Amino acid sequence: MSAPHFEKRRKLFQQELAKLATGKILIAVLHSGTKGRLDQFYPNPNFYYFTGVDVPDAAYLVLIDGKKISEGLFLPPSNPLQARWDGEGAVSAGWMDRTGRPDKLRLNAMKETGFSTVYLNSEIYGYLERYLDKISDVYLDFTSDGYGSSEYSHFFWQKLSASKPFMKAGSVKNILHSLRHSKDSFEIGKMREAIAITAEAHEKIMAHLRPGLYEYELQAVVEYVFTSRGGQQNAFDTIIGSGKNSTVLHYNRNEKRIEKGDLVVCDIGVRKDYYCADLTRTYPADGRFTKKQRIYYDIVLEAHDRVIRFAKAGVKIAEINMMVNEFYAKKGVDKFYFHGTSHHLGIEAHDGGNLEDPLKEGAVITVEPGLYLSEEEIGIRIEDDILIKKNGCEVLSRALTTDMGEIEKKMAAPRKKIVI
Repeated sequence: MSAPHFEKRRKLFQQELAKLATGKILIAVLHSGTKGRLDQFYPNPNFYYFTGVDVPDAAYLVLIDGKKISEGLFLPPSNPLQARWDGEGAVSAGWMDRTGRPDKLRLNAMKETGFSTVYLNSEIYGYLERYLDKISDVYLDFTSDGYGSSEYSHFFWQKLSASKPFMKAGSVKNILHSLRHSKDSFEIGKMREAIAITAEAHEKIMAHLRPGLYEYELQAVVEYVFTSRGGQQNAFDTIIGSGKNSTVLHYNRNEKRIEKGDLVVCDIGVRKDYYCADLTRTYPADGRFTKKQRIYYDIVLEAHDRVIRFAKAGVKIAEINMMVNEFYAKKGVDKFYFHGTSHHLGIEAHDGGNLEDPLKEGAVITVEPGLYLSEEEIGIRIEDDILIKKNGCEVLSRALTTDMGEIEKKMAAPRKKIVI
């Protein structure tokens, strides 16, 4: 995606911040997060959404001063010694020479990111010192996202507030969720790619699954497909739950031997160029559903299909959840249902969003009703990813069947062997 695309997003962010400022001086800072010693780095989703920059220890700063809006990108310096271990980062801050002109590294960073002002990350506190006596509010990313940015924001705030104890910290969480609610054509395209890869992994599950395999062997099949098709990483930990494990919502130990008669819940998703898929199917280990399994599968599938027909712009996720709960109550199975039916999907597997906010065109959500009968070891979940439109929705994962007859037909074919 080009730098102007990210710049367009930042302009919308700045407009929302200007509303908060109400004529006063305001500063907002987003951090990319930091990197563990041996962990692969993935930037905080909010930072990446506005910058397209994939480096640790970076920050994006917006200054609202009356009608004047300034922005700056703070990047780590080039570190040749660290590069011997981790490789060069995508961009680095470079330097300004004695005459105040940027060196080649900084010029490259400006060109690649579209920022006209790039600084060393260590300069951010000095930059802020010029304004802290004039402002009372700093807005930070205090979201809970698992990428370390929120923790980094708290550390950043502690350092600032130590010298300015009367300053207040605000959160940009609601603004970020609102701006990321609807996906643009680029984002939807990447999610289609992620969904196609994830659907292929489900097809491989249906080709390999049989009693006697271990859950982790199916996990290996799934993650081989993800890697071989260019996925960056799992969107979340792979869930392969058989037998009683199928009734554990986020089971991911994947260590049990799959037995004849087991149902196997496979909740999987890949991340492609930062965008996620999240698809669940439930399969019979030996290729055919039992009579009792079919009864509950049909109920879950009906709930799933009701949501597909109901979902459109203006509908709330809370209303979707209520509809499924009421349907299950009429069927007398609501006591076997323990979670919501939908969540937002995007750069994160659980993208931010308020359940009470009406869905807008361009939002992408999951549809994943389930039933979990622990004592009978029957767990069933069917999950698709849908794109919200004005008068309905598009099932982005429609190519992956939910039909029991089709699943049984695919699983009647000779079993593929797992060969490394």
